[in-house]
Amino acid sequence: MSDQTTDRRERSQSVAESEPLLSVRGLERHYPVTAGWLRREQGAIRAVDGIDLDVYAGEAVGLIGESGCGKSTAAACLLALEEPTAGEVTFDGQRVTGREDLTAFRRRTAMVFQDPTESLDPRMTVGESAAEPLDVAGVPPEPRRERVAELFERVGLSPESTERYPHELSGGQKQRVGLARALALDPEFVVLDEPVSALDASVQAEILALLDDLQSALDLSVVLISHDVSVVRSVCDRVAVMYAGEIVERGPTTAVLDDPQHPYTDALAGAVPTPDPRAGPPTATLSGDVPDPADPPAGCRFHPRCPEVIPPEDTTVSSDTYAALLAFRTALENDAVDPAGLRDLAAARVTAGSAGGPTDSTGGGDAETAGSSVDTEADGGSVSESVLRETLRAEYDLPERGAVTDESVAEALQSAVELALEGASDEAHDRLDAFTSVCERESPTAHEVGDERTAACHLHQQ
Repeated sequence: MSDQTTDRRERSQSVAESEPLLSVRGLERHYPVTAGWLRREQGAIRAVDGIDLDVYAGEAVGLIGESGCGKSTAAACLLALEEPTAGEVTFDGQRVTGREDLTAFRRRTAMVFQDPTESLDPRMTVGESAAEPLDVAGVPPEPRRERVAELFERVGLSPESTERYPHELSGGQKQRVGLARALALDPEFVVLDEPVSALDASVQAEILALLDDLQSALDLSVVLISHDVSVVRSVCDRVAVMYAGEIVERGPTTAVLDDPQHPYTDALAGAVPTPDPRAGPPTATLSGDVPDPADPPAGCRFHPRCPEVIPPEDTTVSSDTYAALLAFRTALENDAVDPAGLRDLAAARVTAGSAGGPTDSTGGGDAETAGSSVDTEADGGSVSESVLRETLRAEYDLPERGAVTDESVAEALQSAVELALEGASDEAHDRLDAFTSVCERESPTAHEVGDERTAACHLHQQ
């Protein structure tokens, strides 16, 4: 175990019984969706939808998730850069949300932005940019210059760099300027929004080491926002995993990332590449995208992509089979199944001799397709109905009928495949909509899954 890992574990244990410096309860940030020239509200983009978070003095907490899950919006609300729709943020026991005078709060908090180039004024020297917080706070010019020179030295820049303009610096140097500016007023709490995502890998390592050193030396409380699991692992004491505006798992960083208790966390942790050539492929993978925050899925928001979705109680199908069925049903709902495109793909496979099954026009496939045949002209050849069905099933990882253990599900899936190939997506969707899981019906609540760990997943309610 590295010294940094040991230090983080000791810090995490030391704050366990103290009061949090920053506390968030029920935080929501919704953006209204309007239509018509009267701009009537038709709905809302639910960017952040009811999160709780505690950050203790001297602690680094990671907020991790894919792009579009609400991390940066949550960060803006933590620092009162945006007014929450609902919920409460308190800092050192004082309510932040709704306060008119935030001067004292601003002096004790800071933010480092994702893009170091965009966060610096190209018309100002980097020394002037770093000195802006001091100027606003009324610090006289000479002490201001001395403080900036001291900050530059602390973050690994020469004092002479203060006279240079942003375009004269590398990305890593500009991010160091951003750190210097954030530390100008000696804050207690800093939000780092994707601080290394725009940097090269070698520069990332240098900045992460600097962040860890600064956090320990200055006893800073930090929220680090990232989509990169390895970044959070190297810096943070605890981690909260965010998906579609909600926190789905939280706990000590090493425990959460080494032994995930939520399928989404498992997929994120497994996506980190390993240099070991003997390591196999990731055990959990993700397909699809983060859902539209204006129309999130009912129940567990992760269920359309979840590889461990719980099958309906009245069926005997496996999680893998039901996950594939759900993905196919979602494609039907979004009208994403293209029969013409599937026919072209099937014809190309026949022509290349790689359909992986019967390629003649006389059938000969599985039981559901035996004896049925549809000629499709493509590249001068024909494609049997069995090959079309195989092609669709392969595209959506759907099992063959004989591999589905539940007859009612097998029959509904066969019917849906046939209807989809006929272009009747709505009817095909209705065939599969008869089967619903608890993951689709109910939103999971957070359950304790270990020491200071929680996960919001129906798998822990069974």
